[in-house]
Amino acid sequence: MWNNFKSMPGFLQVISGIGFLFLCVAFMTVIPPNNIQVNGQPITFTQYWLSGLPIIGLLVFLSIGSSFILFTRKIKYSREIYVAMLFVLNLILLYLIQGDPEAVSLFIALCVQIAILALYLFKSEGVKSYLSSDS
Repeated sequence: MWNNFKSMPGFLQVISGIGFLFLCVAFMTVIPPNNIQVNGQPITFTQYWLSGLPIIGLLVFLSIGSSFILFTRKIKYSREIYVAMLFVLNLILLYLIQGDPEAVSLFIALCVQIAILALYLFKSEGVKSYLSSDS
């Protein structure tokens, strides 16, 4: 896995490195510190889980964190899976902030970013050769 990471093209390393950090944060979401506070008020571990925040956090952190596993293991269709997950997260975000007047413009901006990332993943010769190589 480490050798695969070292042999990745530079920007793919950045994407995978961010994914690894998100996996670490996902772990911290499941096992939070002892002193959880919301608006300065301490809450219990049960209240933390009943709030739904850890579930949303895990969804986001594991989705983005999966890039580390997808790209370092050279999983078939890793590019397609990663771009699809980003788009689904974007749709979830749009649903969560649907009352906000800036929701549509944020959705469009994120779609543009996903499209640029997809162009890199699918058009870069370095990424293509890395994912098609064996190891």
